[in-house]
Amino acid sequence: MSSKITSWTFYCARCDHWQSNLEPRIESTKIHDSETVEEKEDDIDFLRPVREKNYRKIIARIRNFSPDLRSILDIGCATGQFLKQAQAAGLAVTGVEPNPRLARTAQRQGLPVVQGYFPDAIEPGKKFDIIIFNDVLEHIPDAAGVLESCLNYLTENGVIVVNCPFSEGIFFKIGKLHFSPKLWDRLWQRHFFTPHVHYFSEKSITYLAEALGCNASKPQPLTTLTKEGTWERINLDPSLGRAKKLAIWSVVTVGLPLIAQLPADTRFTILSKRTAIS
Repeated sequence: MSSKITSWTFYCARCDHWQSNLEPRIESTKIHDSETVEEKEDDIDFLRPVREKNYRKIIARIRNFSPDLRSILDIGCATGQFLKQAQAAGLAVTGVEPNPRLARTAQRQGLPVVQGYFPDAIEPGKKFDIIIFNDVLEHIPDAAGVLESCLNYLTENGVIVVNCPFSEGIFFKIGKLHFSPKLWDRLWQRHFFTPHVHYFSEKSITYLAEALGCNASKPQPLTTLTKEGTWERINLDPSLGRAKKLAIWSVVTVGLPLIAQLPADTRFTILSKRTAIS
């Protein structure tokens, strides 16, 4: 990979993959490194509206892919929002979450969540029909190694679902022009405790699947923004002044119908073993 745009982002032209050397600090109870006081231990899921919509789409796609897929492991399940929706849809759920605060929030809701890192926190020999990464794989430096570990925990016809940002999205395309360094920083969550280490593309996720002996389904678009929750997302960044935040919020909310028609920044794909169902 060669350095591109900044000294901390890198690009491989052969596989169309972006990477950074940013360091995730997963176990922090804070979100942004400018915070001086740690957050209270509660549900900080300001992405709830958009995630609920996307999770419904993912669950429906899993059902259509194969109705025999019943048990699911959510890696990096946070406060358990996906687990609740999957459970309501009739799936047998398990979550694993390394952040103690988020894991406790999920556990208080009665969800079967183990606090720790995958795969060490999961009992050896345990098998699942579905292993899912919801906005998680892009934060894991050794993404290929973690996906390879998943194969040991899948049933014979099990699948891996990856829901993450893709570099073909409109915001990433604009960010690459580098008119605004702050936009590039925000796309990578540079000043957050959970920065992005990867930006996959349809090409690079296919290469990654092939290296695992899997097929990757055509990535399906997900919703990136909804009016509900947009202000909270913008307001989260303390590097922006209130006037700029209001300006960004106004432009984004007015432009939501147009944004919905443009290439999606968030997509999901299903990786299935070549010997399994197609």
